[in-house]
Parts: sequence; structure tokens; C-alpha cells
Amino acid sequence: MGLPCRFNGLAALVSQFLKNPSLPHALERDQDLRRCSRSRSSVREGEVDAKSYGEDELPSRAIGSEDWYSVPMNRIAVFDSGLGGLTVLKTLRAHFPQVDFYYLGDNARLPYGSKSPEVVQRYSLECARFLATFEPDALVVACNTASSLALEHLERECPFPVIGMIDPIVEHVISEIKPSSLAVLGTKATIASGAYQNKFAAQSTTIDVHAVSCPLFVPFVEEGIFHGPLLKRVLDLYLNPLRAHCLDAVILGCTHYPLLHKELAAYLGESVQVVECGQGVLAELAKLPMSASKTKGSAQFFVTDDATSFSHLASLFLGDPPRVEKVELGAAYGSAVGW
Repeated sequence: MGLPCRFNGLAALVSQFLKNPSLPHALERDQDLRRCSRSRSSVREGEVDAKSYGEDELPSRAIGSEDWYSVPMNRIAVFDSGLGGLTVLKTLRAHFPQVDFYYLGDNARLPYGSKSPEVVQRYSLECARFLATFEPDALVVACNTASSLALEHLERECPFPVIGMIDPIVEHVISEIKPSSLAVLGTKATIASGAYQNKFAAQSTTIDVHAVSCPLFVPFVEEGIFHGPLLKRVLDLYLNPLRAHCLDAVILGCTHYPLLHKELAAYLGESVQVVECGQGVLAELAKLPMSASKTKGSAQFFVTDDATSFSHLASLFLGDPPRVEKVELGAAYGSAVGW
């Protein structure tokens, strides 16, 4: 039996890519063009048009105020370029069930991993601006690309604590696993930024770090391809060279990648510990005072493109399909955003 129609184009590109490794960039550009053309359409009935907020309309806590880490976490906002950040959200909701969460998946403009630093910074600020309308007590940047390229900008501009992916997981791996050799799998932008490599080098001079760009993993996850012969061939392409090293751990340096955890762990073998970024974020949030409420918190989900597809794929690992609203991020397709 052949693949479903929606997989045919991806299957053809993968087949060509195995002959020509430059094709991931063509795939990413093709996705950008298709998603951009859909997302520029006008807001349809039932969709949310997010308001643009100026500096005087942001939450009242002043930037850098000392009460950040004394205010209980009642509301936490999370954003990613698409589905991947839900892997982090699922972990956080399991450990902090009393907290209200607000999740934004910027699926109209994924993947972030193929974008320039300036574009990722602008997109990230736009996502943060939208989520700021819910007056969160903290923002989790559940995207490694945004964490590597835009975290400093977000920390400088946001009137609440901002937690990225990279620092927490590096500290967790060093303190808990104590590896002598490890690999980091990430998007093209994350690996090229050197964020993981530099952080490990600053923390330890004895760890051998191998950074591997895996540009096809995000499109596979967003298409719902979590196993099968196509994925196996791509795993061979990216991970086979790592078998020459005696790895203690592999960090999934993109929040989409945990959806491939089972296949990655099987490929790498039992001697290699596969680490997800959510583990580090959980430890970081545990340092902040949490809500003492005994009432179960809620979760609201927003996307910038196809809400139906997002809800369906999200249900594969969240359980019941979440109610998802499509939003327009104000100046998302215009000039750079200021607060």
C-alpha cells in the first residue's frame, strides 16, 4: 500500500535528499512559501484577531523588578514554532496541575530553524507580545532555535521571567548525567548558533560535544510521521556517523524531537541516554514559587495557521483533542515589533 497523499511530496523529497543532501533547505523554503500564502489570508469567522499592545499597555510589573521571583506562578505562557513545545507543556502540566497555561504554536511560520537570527528574534517578540495579553507570571520559550537566537532580546523586553531551553538542560545534564561524551541534535539555526557547544565549553572542559543538524526532523513531526522506513533512512543519514563515538547521552535540542524519542532511542541503543529539554525547564521552574491553589488549572491553545490539523496531531500525545483558536499576531507580517 502506498503512502497517504499528504506524504507523497515529502517522500519524494526525502528520496531525492538521500542522493542530494542540499535538499533540506529546498524543503524548508517550500514549507515557508506554502504556509506564508495560507497565513496571509484574512481572518475568517470564529478566528481571533490579536490586538497589538504598546509599551504602556503591558502588564504593570516593571522590567527587572525584584518581585519576579516572589510572585506565585499562577499563569505560565509557552510558545514554540509549532507542535514541539507541547512536549514541554505536557511535562509542566503534569508537575504543576494547579497552574493556568497559555500555549501559542506559530505554525504559520515554521520551521524557525531555517530562518535568520533577525527573523527569529522578530517572530519571538511577536509571540511574546501576544502571550503578554494574558498577563503571565512567566514565559517558557519552548523552542531551542528561539532560545539560542532570541532569549536575550526576550529577557530584556519582557516584564516577567523568561525561561529558555538551553541553559537549564545543559546544567541538568552536567549535574545529573555527568557525561564524558554527548551529542546534541538540533535545527540548522540552533547548531549554527553554537549555543549548546559554547554553554558546555563554559561549564566543563572535559565533555566531548558532537553537534548534529537534523533539518528534516521537524517536517516529519509536523506531518505526523513518527516511524516507518522514510524516518529510518533519515535516522541513518544523520545519526550513523555518531556510532563512531562512545556517547553517554544525546540531547534532543529541539522540542519537536521528543515525538521521535522512541525511534531515536531504539536507533542509538540502550547505552545512550536520550534527554529531552523539558527536564531542564521543569527543574528551572521548580526554583520559582508556584501557585498554592488546590483547583486544577486550565490550558488554552492558540496557533497562527491550521487549527484543525494542530488539534488532531496534538491529541496523539495529549489525549483528547484540545480546543485550538487561530490568531493573527498583529504586525506579524509587517515591520519589526517594538514593545
